[in-house]
Amino acid sequence: MTTMWSSTNIDAVVIGHSLGNMVVSEALLTNMNARTYIMLDAAVASEAYRPELQADSAEAVDKYVPSDWDGYHERTWAANWYTWFTNTPNDARADIGWAGHFAPLLNRQGLSVYNFYSSGDEVFAENSSTPGIATGVFHWPTLNLDWPFFHLNLELDAFPWQKQEVFKGVNAAGSLSAGWGFHCWITNINNETVWVRYSAAGANAMVSNGSIVTNAVFDRGVSAMFSSTISDYDKADILAFHIPALRVRWRFGRLNRGK
Repeated sequence: MTTMWSSTNIDAVVIGHSLGNMVVSEALLTNMNARTYIMLDAAVASEAYRPELQADSAEAVDKYVPSDWDGYHERTWAANWYTWFTNTPNDARADIGWAGHFAPLLNRQGLSVYNFYSSGDEVFAENSSTPGIATGVFHWPTLNLDWPFFHLNLELDAFPWQKQEVFKGVNAAGSLSAGWGFHCWITNINNETVWVRYSAAGANAMVSNGSIVTNAVFDRGVSAMFSSTISDYDKADILAFHIPALRVRWRFGRLNRGK
């Protein structure tokens, strides 16, 4: 949910709540002016505002990268696909990464940005390691004095933010294209038809020689991700459903000084 006052007045105060901050941030990034932007429990990945936070890949591996990707260089991830095109003029693929997407807002002259959040918000709670579908759902059962006497203690909403990013590309709870899914193909091994994917060693070799630019390791089900021209609609769709974020939402107070 989002509340906004004015879209043109430079003296406007803009307030966004939860995922509404995605709308507000995008509007400020494009054509809306304001002097103060207040974020309330923003449901936006922290690296979208401060790209240097994504550089801590060790924490990302611990909490957001599925174990199937152990050993794969971070530039093989769909989350970092954009990095291969940042130095290529007018290549739209450079814009389909979370890191730094909203960073210009913190450098805008005259715009002060504040973030207010609840440290106990369960939506943004993180498991200490990359969660599976059942992580945090099951707890020890308890006995009650009243019917039904036995309580299973299920928490179906455990770690929702973290899971939505971990499941992109690999689980129907997220999406089934790109993300953490692998590009696979059929081959014949010992007269048996099997599905195979790039090994970590093979993928990392392609990172070293740059050939990964035309041989993405992640699932290639979203054709727009492999074109140098991408519509604004497709960019938004790719970011929302197919590019995993690697850091939890904001946990900071004042974000800049209204330069």
